[in-house]
Parts: sequence; C-alpha cells; structure tokens
Amino acid sequence: MKPNIVTSGSQKPAAPSDKSTSIFVAAKPDFSVEGLLRILADSGENRIVACVEPDESCWEKLRSTRPHILFLHHKAVISPKLEFFVRIKNTVPGIKILVFGHGMDDIFLIDIIRAGASGYINENMNSQDVLEAVRQIKKGRLWVEHRILETLAHGAVNMDSMFENSIRERVDTVGRMLTKREAEIFQFVLDGLATKKIAEQAHLSEQSIKLHLGRIFKKFQVTNRSQLILYLFSRICPVSNIFRLIRAMLDKRRIEKGQTPLIEDPLEENPFSLKT
Repeated sequence: MKPNIVTSGSQKPAAPSDKSTSIFVAAKPDFSVEGLLRILADSGENRIVACVEPDESCWEKLRSTRPHILFLHHKAVISPKLEFFVRIKNTVPGIKILVFGHGMDDIFLIDIIRAGASGYINENMNSQDVLEAVRQIKKGRLWVEHRILETLAHGAVNMDSMFENSIRERVDTVGRMLTKREAEIFQFVLDGLATKKIAEQAHLSEQSIKLHLGRIFKKFQVTNRSQLILYLFSRICPVSNIFRLIRAMLDKRRIEKGQTPLIEDPLEENPFSLKT
C-alpha cells in the first residue's frame, strides 16, 4: 500500500474520516523518511496528507491540510524552540507534534517537550513504537522515555521551588506598601476568603474590613479584589503568559485544602500567540 503523499499545493487531500489520523511530515526526503511513511500508511489507521521539505512554504501547506499530527524532523526544529512550537500550534490549533530523527541527545529531547512537543521517535524505537506513539499522542498523552520524564519531573519540582521563592520575595515587597493590618487582610484576600470570613479571622467587623479593603484598593489604584490580585501578578511576574504557572501554584494549595481555585484565568480566551 503506497502512502497518499501531497507534494504540491495544487493537490488537495480528502477530508479526514473520524477513524483515520491525518499526518503531515516535514522532512527532507531520504530512505529513513520513506520508511517512516510506509510504516504509518501501511497500518491502515493513518493517512499521510503531506510530506514536504521544512521551509516557509511548509506553513501554508500545514495550514491548508490541517492534520491531527505533525511529524517533524529534528533538524527542522528552530530555536528558540518555544516560539517555534507556538507558531506551529497557532497555524493549526490542536495539532500534536512528534519530533523524529537519530542522534537526539537528552538535552534536546527535554527542550522540545518543554517547548510543547507531544513526544519523539528516536533510534531506540521500532515500527510498533511509531504506531503506538501516534495512537497515544492523539489521545493527548506524551510519548516520552522514562528517563526523560524523570528529568522533567525533577526539573519541575526545582522550578516550582525557584518561582515560589521569587514570588514570596516580591509579594513581601508589595506588602511593604501596606500597614500591618492591611497586609494581614491582603493575605486573606489572596487566600480567597470572603469579607465575612476575613472579619472572623481578623476579629474585626465586616464594616472595618470593607474600610481596610477600600484603603488597599486606593493604594494600588484598583476597584475590586480581582483587579487587586491581577495587579499583584503583574508586579511579581510582568510576563503575561506565565500567569498560568503562578495561578497553578496558588490554586494547588487551595485544591489540597478542598477549596475551589482562586480566580478564573483571564488569558483563556486570549492565549499567548506569535504572528506568523
């Protein structure tokens, strides 16, 4: 069975069925790529919608074919990797990326997973691994070797600690703008407590809490709690697309206590994007 390969923009692929997985391959053609195409097509589960050399014209072909999965040769990965993978995912929202090739070292593999790849195919994997990788990442899972996962997990713990310490230091800086009582109430706000609950914890009346909140809002030039929290986030981490990381750290503790997340993510409808 020969793979259905689109090599010209004049050819249009058939619409993908619900069962088949449409795959776009970005790589310079050689024997290894031909072998990969054969493995993917012969399974009967996959449909190759394009196989093109990775250049600027590749973006338009990728956009027009809108595949489920992009098989990307490791030599086609461009640094900075995060921006590169974001561009791909903005070109085809929901696309999964598998990087393939020989001689990819662990540092490169860790970098591409952190940048947004769903997995990789290297010389340690056989034809069955290739097909299983497609099945798994289509379900939203990662296809990554155990040692790489361990390294990623260890790095995430260290990164969490590093950001947490940095956040604590900057929160303390913001806190110095407040009186001792205001700082106490400010912390209760960050913990997500309602006015009545803050009053109970601070042993004050609800009216006193409202007066303190009014002074805090005035100092930070905001009008409500959500604006106050977002102001804090902007002070401790002005890069907007890191918001989810900060929010996750705060929410993690609340969820562990059986509480609801602090606030909705205002970036959900306006994700970080790069112009293509």
